[in-house]
Amino acid sequence: MRLKTDVFPLNYIKSIWAPLTAFKNRFKLNWLMITVAILFLNALLVIPVTLNYADMDSFPLDEYYPNAVRLIDNQVVNELQNVDVNEGTMSIPEPFYVDNAHGEIIGGYSMEELSNLVSSPNFIAFQENQLVIGEEGLPTATVLYTRDVHFGEMETKEQVVEEISRQWFNQNRVLIVLVFSFLISSFLLFMLLFIVFGSAFLLYLTKKGHLTTIKTYKESVNLILNSLGVPTLVAMIYGIFHFDLYIMVTIQTLGLVGYLIYIWYKVQFNDDRLNNLTS
Repeated sequence: MRLKTDVFPLNYIKSIWAPLTAFKNRFKLNWLMITVAILFLNALLVIPVTLNYADMDSFPLDEYYPNAVRLIDNQVVNELQNVDVNEGTMSIPEPFYVDNAHGEIIGGYSMEELSNLVSSPNFIAFQENQLVIGEEGLPTATVLYTRDVHFGEMETKEQVVEEISRQWFNQNRVLIVLVFSFLISSFLLFMLLFIVFGSAFLLYLTKKGHLTTIKTYKESVNLILNSLGVPTLVAMIYGIFHFDLYIMVTIQTLGLVGYLIYIWYKVQFNDDRLNNLTS
């Protein structure tokens, strides 16, 4: 049985590969198809975002708990050098309590003892199988140690902060990936809508000069979407190997401009010129 290429989404996919085809097939999509095509293009750019955050080993904890991170100082590092860590279990031979201007750090105390010891809303508590992070105005985070936790090997406060961040990220990886994918996806969708409908409006205005054969705004939107297909694919592939959101959006935008310039150079957005060129 022969595959029909005039049905969506095959008709859209067939229209994106060459600038003149993108112009010729600017009548193929209705508004529902246009909506789906916009979401599809946006999803392509979100793929590198999701892969990038899913592949991370750590996340800067000060983005969520800035005051708690400030608690780590050299005294805390010295106390942690005395602990023994094995297969995700921390043995603290001598419980410790460190109080500084930012809050409290304690180690080796149970949850029951913790409530009696801690008076500051900002604290970090190292326990046998978990650490507890508290910060004013935020929910208390309880983070189970991974089997490769290595606080006892830390020599600087930066290393301790990095390890706390890694432990926290490992437990909250799925949530962080979902949150950041959603936020960046929303940003990319806003940018895409601005590019599509803004560019289409400018293109639609050319009909006033009677130089082009573009008659409706929907034609303009369809043409912009057709012209964005390949640049968006290129931006996605680039983002998978070298994630940089700014460069990805730049590739997408410049690719669109390149398509439109080529169409103007060859046929001036005019069907008669296109027919003469292809006949």
